[in-house]
Amino acid sequence: MRISALIIVAALVGGSASAETMDRGQMVQIQIQLAARGYDPQGVDGLMGPNTAAAIRAFEIDNGLPPSGQPSAALLTRLSSVTAVSAPAVVAAPKPVPGMRMRLIWPVRLGS
Repeated sequence: MRISALIIVAALVGGSASAETMDRGQMVQIQIQLAARGYDPQGVDGLMGPNTAAAIRAFEIDNGLPPSGQPSAALLTRLSSVTAVSAPAVVAAPKPVPGMRMRLIWPVRLGS
């Protein structure tokens, strides 16, 4: 009875009962690596949830892997071997044109 309940719960969260068990530190590393590569797990908390599963699945599909959506040591190794997305270059603000005034817009609170 307990095993069948585990399988049902695992199926409901998009996992399988035979998935590798990852400790929280490894899950944090997977989430960090996914986010650095443009696959947003919706936060880095070290917990496996539907957002992390979706990010893993998207990474697997984009990299020609079978889409399981499950964390594993092999996934962490593969994430480490793929180049991270580089941050966009910082662009300097344009220089003011002589004779042109700048207008500052301040946020206004509407209502009380």
